[in-house]
Amino acid sequence: YNLNGNIPRECGDKDSKEDPDPQLYYGLEGRIPGSLGSLCGLKVLNLSGNLLTGGLDEFVDSFTTFCPNNSLVSLSLNGNQLAGGLPSSLGKLKYLKQLHISHNCFWGSIPESVGNLSFLQELDVSLNEMNGTIPRTLGQLSRITDLNLEENHWQGVMTEDHFMNLTGLQYLYVS
Repeated sequence: YNLNGNIPRECGDKDSKEDPDPQLYYGLEGRIPGSLGSLCGLKVLNLSGNLLTGGLDEFVDSFTTFCPNNSLVSLSLNGNQLAGGLPSSLGKLKYLKQLHISHNCFWGSIPESVGNLSFLQELDVSLNEMNGTIPRTLGQLSRITDLNLEENHWQGVMTEDHFMNLTGLQYLYVS
């Protein structure tokens, strides 16, 4: 695909009772509109490798507000120009199995609410500007197999609590 331009706000303003296309992707710029948060049937959102800017707050907050029983299982936003702190509302994406947000400009800490993502198998926050702490609640992610935290500016100490229940962990990247 060779798409470019902004994601139209109307994309999420459908009155149809049909489930929306389960995948949106590639070649876009601008902010992720909060109106995408009304696509309650969305399972996979891959917007990697674009020129998206802004933060995740509006999208994630509207998604968890409009769709409290959302079915999103994969969120990939790698290789954009997204910035800001990660919203605590990420923890409300309860069926999420993959969260890939590497190669952006996110900063701060991973929110404590990440411990609520009991289905999470892959978490990649590498190559950002993360400069906060890694929460102990990460140790609650018993299904996680791939954890990539490298190329950030982490603070604090990692203890046994961080790895307490990570019995399925196969790949750990921290530098």
